[in-house]
Amino acid sequence: MVEEKKFWKRNEVQWFVLRLKWKPVEMLEELLKAEGKETFVPRSYVLRTDPRGRKHRVLKNVLPELVFVHASFEFLQPFVRTAFYGHGLTVSFCKKREGEANRVMVVPAWQMEPFIQATQHLPERILYHRADELELDKGVHVKLHGGPLDGLVGEVARLKGKRKKRLVLRLMDFTAISITTVEPEFIEILSDGC
Repeated sequence: MVEEKKFWKRNEVQWFVLRLKWKPVEMLEELLKAEGKETFVPRSYVLRTDPRGRKHRVLKNVLPELVFVHASFEFLQPFVRTAFYGHGLTVSFCKKREGEANRVMVVPAWQMEPFIQATQHLPERILYHRADELELDKGVHVKLHGGPLDGLVGEVARLKGKRKKRLVLRLMDFTAISITTVEPEFIEILSDGC
């Protein structure tokens, strides 16, 4: 019998992706924070026009139904049931298709930390992309030095249909961000990928 490959362990604290349907993610975020768990919801400012024609900057969830939570599966499995029965929240684990099976999605810390760092420090210079929007040409892996993104490792790539090259950070296979401008003096080219 073939041994099942798991990317997560039951009692190990990792970044899981939870999906909340029909309710604002802020409700789930507050419940998790009340339990002492670290959460992350990527947000970005967008311009909205009110009925009178005035424009306002509004903070919007970029991945509307998703909440990233740093916890163990052992904690989250009963929490999901409690959220439904105690608070009426329909919460599920995001899953990734691998062969014939669906696996609970876990984002490795080495991907999650730069993602959080980039989205919190440069929200106006970041573009978000779904996996189906990305058709990346092969790029050079680089590390940034100095500035708010110090230590960030990503890939310089040209997105299809765009003229300029951008620094792209991929998060698993479901999303990526591209940073629109990076000064050349902050870039160190890495050999052999990362």
